[in-house]
Amino acid sequence: MEWRRFLLLVSFAVVVFAASCSQNKIADGTTASVSANPQPAPRMFDRRVLDVAGFHNLNEFIRPDVRMRLDKEPVGDGDEYVEQPSVSDSSLSDEPSGETVNSEDDTDIDTRARDLEKVKFSWARKKFGDALVADSTVTGAIVLYADENFYDVYKMLHHIDQGRDRIAADGGFDASRIQVIFGGYRGRAQVELWIIPEGVNLPEAKPEDREANGPAN
Repeated sequence: MEWRRFLLLVSFAVVVFAASCSQNKIADGTTASVSANPQPAPRMFDRRVLDVAGFHNLNEFIRPDVRMRLDKEPVGDGDEYVEQPSVSDSSLSDEPSGETVNSEDDTDIDTRARDLEKVKFSWARKKFGDALVADSTVTGAIVLYADENFYDVYKMLHHIDQGRDRIAADGGFDASRIQVIFGGYRGRAQVELWIIPEGVNLPEAKPEDREANGPAN
């Protein structure tokens, strides 16, 4: 009887040990599998600042109340204000005075208009659309960051929509594959272009700390 009890105990210990080893192998295999196949994540394709030095390409997006305030600058320590040239003025409005404008001036104005249009959409990169065409399983996102106290964000978003449509038209795909969202405040207006794998959420917005950038304009 004693030897039978001993054999039963040994058999039980062997079964427990085998089961433990099997579970460890499964756990190790699962860990290795997860490590070898990490979950996909959104990938930033590019980041572009919208205000281009030497151009007034963002003036049209300044909020009317801010424009009125900027058109008047305080003089001295009192409450007197003096009118300043409107911030909405640009080189495109600097037409010669008089009743006629010669053809060379017309050409210069047209050239500046084309240059400004090109600058306004310089962030709308064709290569971004090419990346979406190359992989039909991914989608895109354009995240706008700007100071909503200074700029009319809704108007800016419409501008970003227009750039998105240009990218889609150049790539020959439906513009709905690219989502446009407002990511919050940043001291300089900018956009981020993102590639979104299938089944993955949009990138987390990362606005800047307004207080850290000092008082608003």
